[in-house]
Amino acid sequence: MEGEEEMKKEKSAGAIIYYTENGIIYFLLVKSTYWGFVKGWIEENESITETIKREAKEEANLDGLEFIKGFEYKQHWTYRMNNQLISKDAVFYLAKISKEEAKNVKISFEHVEFKWASFDEAMKLLRIKDNQKMLAKAYEFVKEHEKQKRL
Repeated sequence: MEGEEEMKKEKSAGAIIYYTENGIIYFLLVKSTYWGFVKGWIEENESITETIKREAKEEANLDGLEFIKGFEYKQHWTYRMNNQLISKDAVFYLAKISKEEAKNVKISFEHVEFKWASFDEAMKLLRIKDNQKMLAKAYEFVKEHEKQKRL
């Protein structure tokens, strides 16, 4: 239709990265303008897990992600940049790392801060409602997963 602008589409992948210590689950939050999770554009011919591994390395200096099967959370939003309307889809997986690996976090220039936060602390820091909803689902999933491993 005339006058209707062409919408650009973007696809990203990210991860809710966590480790456990003394029964407490700690989630990795990274901050640019607001607190969120490691994520980035899916590059051509790259799988979702490849994107997440690359972004975890680039943004947080993390290797050794153990993906937790069965968790996937999709987000969709639109935004405007340089007068261009952009439709964005992001998919998030859940990934566990060791307590030792968690000490290796070094953030990239893309972020100003990082934090390993308990669920309650993370929920207070996250401002985007869909990120809070996603974290709540991930938290329940992790608790069940950890319980199954102990059985």
